[in-house]
This record gives sequence, structure tokens and C-alpha cells, in this order.
Amino acid sequence: MVSVNILAGVVLLAGQVQGQVQAFCGLKLPTVTYDLSPLTQRDGETPWYGHDENYQYKLNVCGPARTGGNCERNDGMICQYLKNHTASSDPAYIIAKYVGDEPKWEQLDANDPKKGVKATYNTGDNCTIKNVTKPRVAIMRFNCVHEENPNKQFLIHEDQTCVYTIDFNTRYACPPESPLPDKLTKDVPKQGSIKPVNDSATKSWQYFSFDVAETDFEIQLNLVQGTTQGDPDLYVKKGVLPPTKEDYDVRAVKSGQHELLVWNRKSDNKKTLVTGTYIVGVFAFGKKPVDFTITLSKFACPNGCSGHGQCAAQNMCTCDEGYVVPVVKDCSASVTDVKLNTELSFNMQAPAYQSFYRFVLADINAFELQVNVDWKNENTSATVMINKNEYPTFDNNMGRATNRWYGEKNDIQLTLSKDDVTDGEWFISIAKSQGEASIATPFTISVNTYDCLSNCSGHGKCNPTSHSCTCDPEYQGHFRSDCSVRAQDLTTQSSLKATIEKYDTLYLSIDVTADQLNKELVLQTVTKQQNNSYAYPRLYMSHNVLPNRSNHDAASPLPRESVGELIISPHNLKMGKYYVAIPNTRSLPLTVDIKMLFRDNKCPSPSTVDPGASSEGVGTGTVVFLSILFLVIGGGIGYFVAGNRAKKNRMHRILEDGINSDGSYNPPFIDDN
Repeated sequence: MVSVNILAGVVLLAGQVQGQVQAFCGLKLPTVTYDLSPLTQRDGETPWYGHDENYQYKLNVCGPARTGGNCERNDGMICQYLKNHTASSDPAYIIAKYVGDEPKWEQLDANDPKKGVKATYNTGDNCTIKNVTKPRVAIMRFNCVHEENPNKQFLIHEDQTCVYTIDFNTRYACPPESPLPDKLTKDVPKQGSIKPVNDSATKSWQYFSFDVAETDFEIQLNLVQGTTQGDPDLYVKKGVLPPTKEDYDVRAVKSGQHELLVWNRKSDNKKTLVTGTYIVGVFAFGKKPVDFTITLSKFACPNGCSGHGQCAAQNMCTCDEGYVVPVVKDCSASVTDVKLNTELSFNMQAPAYQSFYRFVLADINAFELQVNVDWKNENTSATVMINKNEYPTFDNNMGRATNRWYGEKNDIQLTLSKDDVTDGEWFISIAKSQGEASIATPFTISVNTYDCLSNCSGHGKCNPTSHSCTCDPEYQGHFRSDCSVRAQDLTTQSSLKATIEKYDTLYLSIDVTADQLNKELVLQTVTKQQNNSYAYPRLYMSHNVLPNRSNHDAASPLPRESVGELIISPHNLKMGKYYVAIPNTRSLPLTVDIKMLFRDNKCPSPSTVDPGASSEGVGTGTVVFLSILFLVIGGGIGYFVAGNRAKKNRMHRILEDGINSDGSYNPPFIDDN
């Protein structure tokens, strides 16, 4: 007997009419219907495929196998090829045809319709066993299982009489009368747990169900993960068939330990909420068990008016005073008057996920308007928006800033320049994801007007007439007119030890004199980081301007170890001021020991980066030259290899120093969790 793994999706067979595909595929009985037609492959789709030790199999549902060649031309639905099959013209046995005699459809168990259905085909190529010739037979068994096999693997068994039996699990074999998954009751938390199906499984599902009545305007599904690992996502589908990652009505797939799905009869989603029965699928990644709690809430108005209003006619909220915001319909957002140049503290708590602040500007001399928010919860993100005379939204605002992107600080700064700053009533919005509403988030906010950029950052004096800063000595000459950058001088006489805070950047300045132009400039670093996270910084250098990760003259190789080195060769070295940027893209502080020296240029260095190359790596010409040189060295010139072993190894490291094949470089954005 032969056992075959089917490696693609669900494999099904069904009844046809002569020469064409029927619209319905399955079994209709007076009390139950099994509709398998969603599994039929259409024109242009790839047939299901499997193999065993000697054969490959290609098949379809209710139609030709879509293989092209001999099998499809001869009405094949299940085709068997030799293992080394490479072309559609190769000889193939037909295990079943989609024309000819109708298949025999039966329930797997007439006493239990919930078990599923099967179809028997007697339309395959002839097979001779003990001098008896008869057609090959295919028996398709469809087992009703709400939870699909996550590996999509199925077994085909061939016995000694040319009968092929295929067993697999599919939700389409579940009749409407099948019992639904665990029912969710309004406001009653239900525990869930997802475990790997087997040692090789990397994902799995758990299902629940709920009903929507005529009086239910909105439902919310709140999932809170109990384990620290894994990433559960929510999928919802109307009807008795469970959702999949490809077949669903709505979903919530936020990365993290909390999911909130909000869906109502006016939602701008793939589909709106309607009366009926729904299946919830919780899909989890990872091999480790995932425990969670899921709670269903139902409301007659959006978010139940958030406890700050009354549900009125047509499912609309009448909000209490202080919560009347035209752009927020669920009364969840408060409106607070704030004074200019005053810091205020707040705490955004459930059910609020957005708040508004109102102020009046009456300073015709204001050069700059700046909103500063210190967001004190690193596990949530925030967006700050501003507008004049109307409440800001994501689609309608005069400015927006966020801390949601990795590598940003938790303090958010939103600035409007002189051209936009005019007298009148202004509104500020601070918004986080509705899915994070249950996470309390303290923060401070201040709205300031300045006569100079950023009020000279606290490191200079402002001239209110010219709106220009006179920076303090250590902040002068660094190409930031707001006095925000201080570049520490680095000399050959002493090393520097500095701590770079999370998401911050250390700037250094180096003076190059005429008598140093015949030497190479070498910058060396040794990095120490908390918690042994092994994320080391990259060095960026520019002549006479401040560098950053996007614009610089030279950069050190991708950091793979705690010791880093950046070298400018003599033919690229210029007299004047060089600036160095060392950004910390991690959420942990790091300590860096820095040393600078000028040395004679004896040989190429493994960490030399040509300032004229691509902005994030070695130039194409350099890579080509080094590649050719390396191949020549490795080709067998023995005395050259033996005498220059050190140089060869160093050049080998150049090619392996983490520079992308296109000369580009992507910063190491690593999830700290």
C-alpha cells in the first residue's frame, strides 16, 4: 500500500455534467447540504499536488486537473506522473476523470451527518490485477473538522486493487446543523488556549461563536494574552463556517499581547455587521502554547457612548459636556482647555483612546508654535495632531507627529513655523490605537510659543527681532541654528568614554590640519550594552556638515561585534572639520569608548569605507575590484598567497563585512520584546 502526502490545499472531488464544470459541487439531502464548490480550482489556478516515493499527483475539484498536456486533454481530474515528471506532455495515469459516470455521494455516517461526506469515482484508467482489468477507483472522504490542518498535509492510500483512498479534514464538509464552537456570552470572559498541533507545527487556531441580534449596533471582541510569547490575531466570519487567513469578514492583527476588534453596522470594513451567527477564529504564531482571555461586548450605540453620554435614536450618542467632539462619535474623547507655556499632566485611561486640547493664540509676534508631549508608556504609541478652528483628524490637520515608529523617542514634538502660526482658536489631538484603550498611559503636554527656533533649545540666547539664536560656545558652529546639537571635540591626546541614551545620537568633531593629510584617519570604538543585547552602533562621518544615517561621506561596516572602526584614507582626507555621528537605535543605553588617531597608510584595512561610495556601503567599483583581486589571490599563486596571508584575510573580511549586494544598508530595527 502506498501513502502519499498532498502538500497544497484541500483536495476534493465532486459530481459533474458531461464536458463542463457544475456550479454546485457536493451532496444535497432533504435535511442537510454539503456544498464543496468553494474548493474548485478555476482557470489559471495551479492544481493540487502531492508525491510519494515513485509518483507525483496533480488533481482538481469538479473539473480538469489544469495540468495541460495529455492528462487534461483526456479529461483527467486526478493525474499520476512518474517522480521525474517535468513536462505536461509526459505520460500520466488518470486516477479519476471529471466526465463520464457520476460519482457516488454518501454521508460518512448516515446516523451522524456531522461526520462528513464521501464521493467514489470509477472513471480512472484501466488497471489489470490478476488478469482482471477494471478502471482505477478514487474514494474521497471529507471529514467535518472546524479546525483545519495547519500543515495542509493529506494522505493518499493505494491498495493492491488500484483503489485510491484520500482522507482529509475540511470545514466545507460541516453541514449547517453541525455544533458551533464555544459560544461567547456578552461581557463574560472566556479562557482560550492554543497549543502546537505537532512538533513541526508553527501555527494553529481556536474557534468561538456569537450571535448578533437586531438591537445590536456594535460588537467588540477584546482579546488579552496571558502568555508573554506568541502573537494571537482575531478573524471573524458570518455563518457556520470558520474564518481562515484568506476568507474572513473582519480581522484584528495588531502585533502584541492585546487585540481589540470593533465592528458595527456602519463600519467602513470589508463588510458591515448584520444580524446573524458569527464564528471567531483566533490564530496564533509560534510553537509555544498561547493562553488568552476573550470577551464579547455588545452596544446599541458606538462603544456604548463610553460612559459619557446617552444612546439616542438611530444608534447615535448624545455626549455629556466636555465630551462633545464632532469627529468622535462615541463620547470617548474629552476636551480640555490649556494655557500656553504651561505643562500639564494627564492619564489616558479606558475607555478613552483619544483626547483633545483647546487653546487660543493671540500673539502676533510668535515665530514658532511647538507642542511637546512626554509619553510615559513605552508599550503604547501615540500620534499628536493640530488644527485651527476645527478638531484635527488623521485626514484633516495642519501638522502631525508620532512616536509609533521604532527608533523614535517617547517624547513627541510637533512644530509649526511662522507662516502657519496665526491668531485664533486651535485644537490638539492626542490619539492612540483603540486596541490600546485598556492600557493606562500617563503623559504631559505643553503648548509653547517662541521667538526663535525651539527657543534656542535652552543652549543659547534668542534675538526676538531677528528671530536668531546666539548659541552657547559648546553648541556653536554645528550647523543647527536652534543650538540643539553639541559635538564633543575628539583629539589624539586622549580617548573619550560616553553613554548614549536610547534612541539618541552622539556627535563628535575632529580637526584635520595640513600636516595630517598624508596619514589615514582612524576612529575606533568599543561598545558595551545593557542586558547583553549585542546591538552595536554604526559610525557615520562627514566633512564640514553633520552626518546622519541617510546623508554622510563615510560609514563603518555593519556592526557585528563590540569593536568598530572607521577609516578615511589619505587620498580622501581633507583639511578642516570632520563630524561623526554615533546613533543608538535601541531602547537601551549603551556605553562607548572612542579613540581617534592618525597613522601611516601601510595597507588596506578591513573596515575602510570609501567616502565616495554608496551612502550606506562600499561602492560598486570597489566591490568589483576587491572581488577580482580575491579570486586572483585564491587562484593558486602560491608564493603571493603565502607571503601576503594577512592582507588576503583582511580583504576577505572586506567582502564579508555585511554590506548588501546592492551597496545599501538597512538599520537593524530589532523588536526588544
